[in-house]
Amino acid sequence: MKRIELNKGHIDLPESWDELTRPQRKFAFRQLALLFTNQITPLQFQYAMLCKVTGFKPKRRSRIRRHLVWLFFRTFRSNDAYWRYRRSYLTTLRNVQFNLFRLSEQFTFAFTVDALKIIPKFEFSSNPFPNLFKNKPYFNIGLTVETNITARQFSTCLDLAIAHRTVENDIDRLHLLHKLIAVLYLTTDIRAAQLRPVVKFGILCWFSSIVYFWKNHPVFGILFPKDKTEDDDDEKISLGMAETILYLQKEGFTNAAEMPLDDFFTAQVKALKDSINQAVASGATIDKIAAQTGFPISTINRLVR
Repeated sequence: MKRIELNKGHIDLPESWDELTRPQRKFAFRQLALLFTNQITPLQFQYAMLCKVTGFKPKRRSRIRRHLVWLFFRTFRSNDAYWRYRRSYLTTLRNVQFNLFRLSEQFTFAFTVDALKIIPKFEFSSNPFPNLFKNKPYFNIGLTVETNITARQFSTCLDLAIAHRTVENDIDRLHLLHKLIAVLYLTTDIRAAQLRPVVKFGILCWFSSIVYFWKNHPVFGILFPKDKTEDDDDEKISLGMAETILYLQKEGFTNAAEMPLDDFFTAQVKALKDSINQAVASGATIDKIAAQTGFPISTINRLVR
């Protein structure tokens, strides 16, 4: 939590998804879905989150109250006094709104904005929706990774997530999302379709966080080329995933498809290290291996014993 000191007291603002309460997290997913469909702006998202977290509700004076104020000044004071009061009130209101908007800019847990481009920050230490069905998929990030998501589930869901992002038909997109949830939770498409839209969107965000975790990992990130454009990262991550499972099976990992995801990526790194070291032992140079594999020389040096 980030503590913000105010003139009177302080408020604590969340700095990550994990610091939100369950109602706040669902509200954030709902607002994020509006943001991604261009129905609200980033600043409106931040202001809405400020109101949700702090419980602040903008006050609107009723027409009756405004009329009573006007009547008071008209009856007992000059009209000039009324207009001075009105100008003072509007100035105070503008100052309060300005300060609130400045404060709302502190909400950066969900995304950042760089050159007018929204960059999502999907970072979850655990499943935000663990108890939807009998099967409870988990991907817990601590000192180590603990997960029951298998390589086959990850590979299938990644293909579905990429298709969901690329298709334009809303019905098809919804169908793909239901399939993704069904695979992840080991349930049926029909039951997945019965979930609330905000929950479906939240699950998609959570799965995206798992993809980004592996891509940006200091060790396992070497499996994902870094010299690709930002727009097609997911496609490059998905490239060869099914083939990788088959390759690991040939290398002796007979249950590669049903491996927990952390073991699956560990096995990939091990197989890659063994392959590169075997090539080096056969006389291949680092430069030649780099040219054939597409890996940077620095990465290959890390993998050589």
